[in-house]
Amino acid sequence: MNLKSRLTRVLSLSLAAAIAAGLAGCASTPEPNTPGAAARSVEYGAGAGLSRCVWDPKDPSRYEGSTDDSAVCPRIVGQVLVKMPPPSFAQRDANASVDARSGPFVEVGYAKLGDVDFDGTYLYEDVPVDDRGSIEAEAFFTGAGYYLPVTPKLSLSGKAGFALWDVDEDEVFGGVPESHSASGTDPYYGLGVSWALKPSLFVEAQWERFTDIGEPGETGRDDVDSLGVTLNWRFGANEM
Repeated sequence: MNLKSRLTRVLSLSLAAAIAAGLAGCASTPEPNTPGAAARSVEYGAGAGLSRCVWDPKDPSRYEGSTDDSAVCPRIVGQVLVKMPPPSFAQRDANASVDARSGPFVEVGYAKLGDVDFDGTYLYEDVPVDDRGSIEAEAFFTGAGYYLPVTPKLSLSGKAGFALWDVDEDEVFGGVPESHSASGTDPYYGLGVSWALKPSLFVEAQWERFTDIGEPGETGRDDVDSLGVTLNWRFGANEM
């Protein structure tokens, strides 16, 4: 699949997720003149961060040797948040402002999933073969989730969606140089903790798992865990 087709699929999935988040927000819209009605808005933001990516092979019994997946992975993300009135336990003082994120959101972004170097033996048709090389992976992703504020500045979040990934592998297998590539679309999900530094600036620590990255028989198939920190900036809002 070429880049244009992949980006078209990302944008289509993002639009569907945005509609779903909007409907979720509208379903709980307070009536005019009721408490909390003025607190609802649609917010727009973007962020950038770094993650530590750890690869979890689906079939580790076939490979024996060393691997190095210590590369730091950059990521960028854009978000649309339907901000909801905070729950009473997060707003301990009725007159205090709650800067923590609250409500359903949609995200779309790009993440590097790591550069993995390996050197060992691979069991091919029950025969161990020398195998060394490197694997690079990246993904465009889109998903939806929810921020639940627990204090005026702290929110917990969960999310799920789909990642459109690409994997490239260069190796020397049994003394023969080879190159392999694979691409696909598979689910990802994650959990996060967000802290409001300012009303428009947030830092978020998050764990994400990108599932079924790669193709068996070509690049191998792995799950990739990403643990990192993102700095998010809110640059616009419209009241609803």
